[in-house]
Amino acid sequence: MKKLLFLVLLISAFLTVLLFADDGKTEKNASEDTNRTQNGSAPEQDNELENEESTASGSRKTVLFSDRSPEKMTWNDAVNYCKNLSEKGSGGWHLPNIDELRKGIIGCSKTESGGECRVSEKNGCLSSECKNPKGSCSCERIAKGSFYSANCDEDNIALWSSSTLSDNPDSAWGIVYYSAMVGSNKKSGKFYARCVKEVDLKEESVSHETPVIMGALNRCTIDSYVRKSVGKIRQCYENELAKDRKLAGRVVINFVISASGDVSSAKVQRTTMGNAEVENCVAGVIKKIKFPAPKGGGIVIVNYPFVFKKVEE
Repeated sequence: MKKLLFLVLLISAFLTVLLFADDGKTEKNASEDTNRTQNGSAPEQDNELENEESTASGSRKTVLFSDRSPEKMTWNDAVNYCKNLSEKGSGGWHLPNIDELRKGIIGCSKTESGGECRVSEKNGCLSSECKNPKGSCSCERIAKGSFYSANCDEDNIALWSSSTLSDNPDSAWGIVYYSAMVGSNKKSGKFYARCVKEVDLKEESVSHETPVIMGALNRCTIDSYVRKSVGKIRQCYENELAKDRKLAGRVVINFVISASGDVSSAKVQRTTMGNAEVENCVAGVIKKIKFPAPKGGGIVIVNYPFVFKKVEE
């Protein structure tokens, strides 16, 4: 058994080398080790990331990601795919450069937007040497579904960026989520595409921060089910906002998902709002959500932070 486990780990390491081959070796399409996300993709996401920037005019912008392309494609096809994409009722999409693409990484401080990985179009570092020092452009390999992806891409998914290597025009930069790796591959290889465009940041009265989860349901699954009830959660807040126009704050709801997917308990763990009506109402909405049954039949414990603020009219 130990020999078999060692062999599996050895093969896994070998595939990692092939997936992002910076030395120009023939592309082996190691990213085709599994197609499970095509047959069992994560729930639909809004894909609007909170990487906001203020423009000179004072308006705030955010990067909006499209849905992932249904199939893997070469780099040239990915560029054209985004250029011709019409999604959510509009065009104007483009294949993200490596800086924009890194905004889709969470949980890996090295390769998140602004992290220590030097690969950046904005900073003019696009040569193969920009991955040095070794280990600066990836984190621990963790196979937890969509552990490193803000857009709920599974760990095996690799995405193209539009950024070409400055010392190798036949290769382009991209990311792969099993280790949040920023790496390069031949443009003739096939990866997925997520297109982006810059949009005005929409102000919402209810938003959420990254939840803390312990158990066998991933963040994307839990987020998708909570979002279905966001209208009711918003109503909890707006009912009391009508009485107190200054009402705002952050409320962390602790809830337990049972082996059947029911919420067995939901309570306020921390709050800065100081309004029991809103806090208990939100906990009550969460208590009524029916989640998928966790794998293996265990429970899932979640601390879910909500942020409430008045939206100026």
